Amino acid sequence: MLVLPLPWVLPFVGSFLQFLYVEDTFGIPTDSVSAPVYWTGAAALLPTLSCIGLLLPPLALYGWARHFHWAWEKSIVSVVSTVAAVVLVVTGGVAFLSRTSDAAHRAARDVVNATAPDFYFGIQGARICVLPLKGKLSVHNGPLPTDRPLLAFSTDGDVLYLWDPARFREHGGPDPVMSVRSAEVSTYAVSDGQSRCPEQP
Repeated sequence: MLVLPLPWVLPFVGSFLQFLYVEDTFGIPTDSVSAPVYWTGAAALLPTLSCIGLLLPPLALYGWARHFHWAWEKSIVSVVSTVAAVVLVVTGGVAFLSRTSDAAHRAARDVVNATAPDFYFGIQGARICVLPLKGKLSVHNGPLPTDRPLLAFSTDGDVLYLWDPARFREHGGPDPVMSVRSAEVSTYAVSDGQSRCPEQP
């Protein structure tokens, strides 16, 4: 019975973990990041199966008590089983949310240290330099820095969302997330350790 809802639970849990990684940590909209559907399911598989596994001991306790007619005669067994199940599932869920948050913060630290972030279940951030194709750009939360690499999770959409590690380091400074129309700029990836973009001609 616990396995039947998996086709509906996995996409929801996976999407939430991707939201926590991209939008909650970096402030970049999740729907702007294209991740294959199977990676969304893969992100949720381990947390979901682990929570199901944590449910089994309380269910086994309840089944054992019911077999000996204790579950009805002594309601404390039912209460203990229910409380144990809730506590175990909540603890497991919080642990996996913490792991996702830690992975996102490690990715942010990597970008600040001029290295590419690790792959996370279909989400791959890239350090890129951005060059305007025309003189004046319409940049949300600009100005757009062109002298240093920025982080992008996707360059395929109409709008390019960028995260600036230099702004991130300035606590209390401007929001590190900005956006610009993809058609107005060109981008290219930079190698690890490269902390400056070439000057425009």
